[in-house]
Amino acid sequence: GFAKTKKSGETLRSLAPPAPANPQEPGTPGSSTGKPSGAWHPRQHPRHRSTGTTGGRPPGAWFLGPSAGMISGVQWRRATLRDIPELARLNRELIEDEGHDNPMDLAQLEARMAAWLRRRYRAVIFFDEHGATVAYALYRDDERGGHHLRQFFVVRERRRRGHGRRAMELLEADVLRTGARLHLEVLTDNAAARGFWQALGFTPYATTLERTSTEAGASAFNFLQATDDIATSGIVPPGGFQRIAAAGYRAVINLLPDDSEHAVAAEAKLVGQAGMAYVHIPVDFGHPGEDDYARFLEAMDEHATARVWAHCAANFRVTAFFHRYARDRLGWSRERADALLACVWEPDQVWRDFLDRGG
Repeated sequence: GFAKTKKSGETLRSLAPPAPANPQEPGTPGSSTGKPSGAWHPRQHPRHRSTGTTGGRPPGAWFLGPSAGMISGVQWRRATLRDIPELARLNRELIEDEGHDNPMDLAQLEARMAAWLRRRYRAVIFFDEHGATVAYALYRDDERGGHHLRQFFVVRERRRRGHGRRAMELLEADVLRTGARLHLEVLTDNAAARGFWQALGFTPYATTLERTSTEAGASAFNFLQATDDIATSGIVPPGGFQRIAAAGYRAVINLLPDDSEHAVAAEAKLVGQAGMAYVHIPVDFGHPGEDDYARFLEAMDEHATARVWAHCAANFRVTAFFHRYARDRLGWSRERADALLACVWEPDQVWRDFLDRGG
């Protein structure tokens, strides 16, 4: 079972049972999920050892209680920034399995996951007695004292073995607040996920509806109108360029390398057929260069009197390039440029260094 925020979906919620009359205080030494001090717990697999200090224990000590637990062979621990590559890989599988239209590649998913974990979200990794990951959950506290479960994913080869149900039992027993409202979203056509959540007692609460628009930005991923004459976005599907031209845009700047799995075949030809100029500046997401930015500036200056549409895969590269362009050419303050960028993503250190090289 898995869940992920997406339009045209349904919100499910669960009202947890009330807390026991005398719940054991979380963090009691030697306790987990209400077991008395001294109860037996299997030690954690070395792969999931703590590398910091917890409750006065020395670095590297195995720990249970408030930071890890176990039910029927499944244990859990809180994810750290070092888990981001694995979380991003599993997130990619989640996107594929649920049929989501998110085109982000692994590097972009890592950047997004890092931004989430540095801000409002927390993640939990569930693993078996051999240390192998069986599932993960990404959640945040909501404004009503409950929790929003944004992502829950069971590793493909571990499904239909009860691991998903056990992971949710651990999540609700050990991690989330007892008795708190828990809500999540499921895609309308994701029958497997709907069945999983309803079997756990979740019931429909709200339905999200969407309508396909004929406007230029409707079909582009992560569309953001930067100025009246400059639009930014992620992937534009092949049929989207005609709508972009119809909206008055005269040039398309593409920062996505041709070897990207999200690159649109024959994009230059499609843009030309729509009557627009095409500029291709392939930017390595892991190594954005000053030469790349110089070419971007040149292209923007060349089309300064026209409406320009700039895109990449997820609008990460483009909003970062526009961040510097707006400061260098439009007179924007750093604060204003930061605010626009934050509408799409929070850059990692590589991209923060790139932004800092601007004026």
